[in-house]
Amino acid sequence: MNKDVKSNVAISAAVTAYARIEMIKFKTDPSYNIFYTDTDSIFINKPLPDYLIGDGLDLMKNELKKYGCQFIERAIFVGNKKYAYQFKNMNGILETRTNFSGIKRNFLTFYQFENMANGNIEKVKLPNVFNFKSLSISIDDRIIQIKKSESKILLNNKYYPKHIIDFNDFNDSNKIKKVYNNFMNLIKKYIKIIIKK
Repeated sequence: MNKDVKSNVAISAAVTAYARIEMIKFKTDPSYNIFYTDTDSIFINKPLPDYLIGDGLDLMKNELKKYGCQFIERAIFVGNKKYAYQFKNMNGILETRTNFSGIKRNFLTFYQFENMANGNIEKVKLPNVFNFKSLSISIDDRIIQIKKSESKILLNNKYYPKHIIDFNDFNDSNKIKKVYNNFMNLIKKYIKIIIKK
């Protein structure tokens, strides 16, 4: 038996689940306006209380403090793990930070995010990418196309994952009944599967 594996799916799943439990406290607090959130990060409209900030495992970290500032000047969010923000550092100089999954951090510009937010596709030249062709390996530049994510639905100026519905945004009771009936049918199918086992 090979015991060299140094990873454990159960532990990583538990850590992710616990992080999501912690983040739900902020998501359900009406005193915060949330602009973006991920498993372990959040962009909100005001600073968190001091007792929630620190270097401990159970505390949040203010990533801007290392740059000598407290607030973001502008930010654009175009999908999960796809965002850009700007802030003024301790010298009053405007700095940009970008993140786009699959691309090196800060490789993209704020202007490119503005274009994607407006529905445009950006062409990006990535240097030194592994290329596997004809049973050979080379390292070349690669041009890819990126755009904003379409994985969420915009409804009444709010973004929702496609599988989550906020019933408060529906005025038509027939739509609510249809969603409710679909949900109940899924529950009935699930119960039948459990009974068969």
